[in-house]
Amino acid sequence: MRPFRVNVKAISLLVLLVLTVVAFLRPWSQIIPSNPLSPVTQWNFEDVCEGKQPPRKPCCKSGPQYLIYRCTAHCHRWTDHQKGIVTAYLLSLLSNRTFSIEIFSPCSLEKFLQPNTVHWQVQSEKIQHLTFQKFDILNEHGGNEFYHREIQCGDFSRWFKTDVVYLQTNESYVGSIRHHPHVAELIPWLHTMSLGNVYSYVMKTLFKLSSETEKSISSYFTNHIGKHTLICTQIGEKSFVPGIDPRYSGIWTFFDQYKDDSKYRLYISAVSNDTKSFALSRYQKQFVDSPGQVEGQDSCAEFEKTIIEEYILSKCDVLLVTRSSLGIIAAFVRGTNKDLYCYYQRQIFPCAIEVLHEIYPNGL
Repeated sequence: MRPFRVNVKAISLLVLLVLTVVAFLRPWSQIIPSNPLSPVTQWNFEDVCEGKQPPRKPCCKSGPQYLIYRCTAHCHRWTDHQKGIVTAYLLSLLSNRTFSIEIFSPCSLEKFLQPNTVHWQVQSEKIQHLTFQKFDILNEHGGNEFYHREIQCGDFSRWFKTDVVYLQTNESYVGSIRHHPHVAELIPWLHTMSLGNVYSYVMKTLFKLSSETEKSISSYFTNHIGKHTLICTQIGEKSFVPGIDPRYSGIWTFFDQYKDDSKYRLYISAVSNDTKSFALSRYQKQFVDSPGQVEGQDSCAEFEKTIIEEYILSKCDVLLVTRSSLGIIAAFVRGTNKDLYCYYQRQIFPCAIEVLHEIYPNGL
């Protein structure tokens, strides 16, 4: 009988191959859950809200009651407002109040966006003689666990004691609202949607473009995009040198594969003008910028430009998401996983709107 010989070299190579594959796959198994549409985690009121009485279901209004979103502090960006608006709209449904939005700074929101299926414009003549209060649930320092817990357990009839509540918030509390004891009855669709789908549904329910903004965007697509495939990303970083900083070299490699002027237009939305200048020099006439120019410190023009940038990103044929909140929300509103990619830890891979909040937990 021939002696059994172990091929040490072959086994070593096999072990090395297995370890390499495991090392490559491990990050994605941590990032992307096997079932991104899994049901909401089971939650028990007594465990989380120890010592609290279950909240009463809102009913029997004695008169008109309103919840008005108005954020004047720590809401410097359109994405801050969007997080606050989604939270406020869901809380209005949960507390059985008429929802309105009041944004006048840096200019009126109604100049760019109009009500769609919900009439959210404040009707001053109906509320001028009603009692009112201001209620703040702001995220000023990167998180507010107290309010996340209170929203899950809260009795809004004890919170909101006046006819009109002006709610100021800049944080997404969707996850906490999901767990409120009455949400299944008052907002049944909330349990069936991912966070991305909630944002998409709420934003489309509340808003449509104003006629002037729609005209401007339509002209932009006709004159600059035409029949070309639109490839997009949004880079929110201010403090890196385009073309040199290795953290973002993968983005340029991604766009390089679309360097065919006859087929593609490249839309690279960026906070930094240096980034845009670099993209223009690299891709020349394939590069398209947002319509309109911001002169000096014109904050109203900057506000309009941000709204338009998000809308364009939501219409892209291919969208590369970074950790920018604007790009993440645009991906939500875009509403499809087709040709959606994520840039994470210097790697690019296909991803899904259902897991963007897990890949970029600080983006919302």
